[in-house]
Amino acid sequence: MRGPPALGALVLAWLTRWSCRTWRRWVVVASGIVSPLTSVALAQPALRLEAPVAASRNEFQRLTAVRELSNGSLLVVDRDRKALLRISSLGEPATTVGRMGDGPGEYRSVGDLWPLGGDSTLLTDAFSGRWILLDGARIVRTFAESRPGNLIVRGTTDGASAAGEVVARRVLRHRAGVTHREATADSLVIVRARLHSDLVDSIAVIAGHGPEGFTVVPAALGRLTHIVPVNPLGSADQTLLFPDGWLVVVRAQPYRVEWRRPDGEWVRGPLLSSTARRVTREEQCEAIARAFTATWPCNPAEFNGWPATVPPLRLSNPYFEHPLLALSSGRVAIGRTEPLGDARRQYDIADRRGHRVGTLTLALGEVLVGSSARYAYVAYTDDDGLQALRRYEWPPSVRAPQSRLPMGARGEAVGRQAATRCGAFRRAGGGHGLRVVADHTRAHPCV
Repeated sequence: MRGPPALGALVLAWLTRWSCRTWRRWVVVASGIVSPLTSVALAQPALRLEAPVAASRNEFQRLTAVRELSNGSLLVVDRDRKALLRISSLGEPATTVGRMGDGPGEYRSVGDLWPLGGDSTLLTDAFSGRWILLDGARIVRTFAESRPGNLIVRGTTDGASAAGEVVARRVLRHRAGVTHREATADSLVIVRARLHSDLVDSIAVIAGHGPEGFTVVPAALGRLTHIVPVNPLGSADQTLLFPDGWLVVVRAQPYRVEWRRPDGEWVRGPLLSSTARRVTREEQCEAIARAFTATWPCNPAEFNGWPATVPPLRLSNPYFEHPLLALSSGRVAIGRTEPLGDARRQYDIADRRGHRVGTLTLALGEVLVGSSARYAYVAYTDDDGLQALRRYEWPPSVRAPQSRLPMGARGEAVGRQAATRCGAFRRAGGGHGLRVVADHTRAHPCV
């Protein structure tokens, strides 16, 4: 429901005085009318995967990414083995691509695996920050960690595009006296580097975890001291760049999906409602078991920053699977916090209008690690801790191509923001003599 245009100026004055945590309750659309986010999304159908059409042997340790090539073979990242693997066909043994080392075409630790155009793929080195370009299963180029873009973006990234863009989240704002790390930042900036130039710019500002959950858990019987930067039920905004240049931003509070098109226009979807569950001791114990192990004692008082309600987004760890997964249909899979008493992974599937088209629930022990036009790739962990890779067919509602997004449809396409916050980029780590060529940061009263 829209308020009358005459109220626009008054509401805009209120917005400039609101705090960082409440400003997103309003959306300024291209017409200049300010609309409260009072509408909620209707419940969407539950999605299931049928029986797997193929599966590998239990030969992996920690699968985090899978890339299907045009000939049907797969590139697979196994983080614990620190290896990039190729599987010609599920059921056949995996072979190693490249090798450990510091030379051209070598890597110290495998990180993210992003599809580009055709069979081109970008592998990041999570240890050194170098990037490795592959044509099929063949390494063809290494982008050195000393490049300005690599120095800023490093090896933990949030997607890449066929145009050679690579994005990542970097620290924008900390509170005074707080340890300077990404996990405790109040605000993060999405920075964008290029494979074939030294230009780096910033795209948008998103909310971080903040410092409330930072905890030093003291040593106990049989347990060392642990530094825990985020509460086990912590939640922050997430982002992912798609191969076609669309960038998704998933807001945690309130829960909604926004898209930035390649031309710089933003599409902001409606509030994705979900029944808010109050955080109980049972919720806290399950969150502690997910973040650590089931044998970790449940003592919620050891941890700071428990939220009042269970957040919609699952706590993300950059060294495990990415919290968002790009689907070939242009939709995005969003990792959700598991329901109380149900350890099965859940994913909301959202389209490019920001609407949720369904919620996917996997079988116990499964994690979504890859997607192609036809198949979902799932890592299954057995009772011994070994993993197998399973291939499922996507449901038709997920696989179907999307219709073109019309201007003015809800979510509404809103105008490009003026390039005004180059200083935000420099505070985020752009002190390498680079020129900020564009900065389409969304309006944010906290910047």
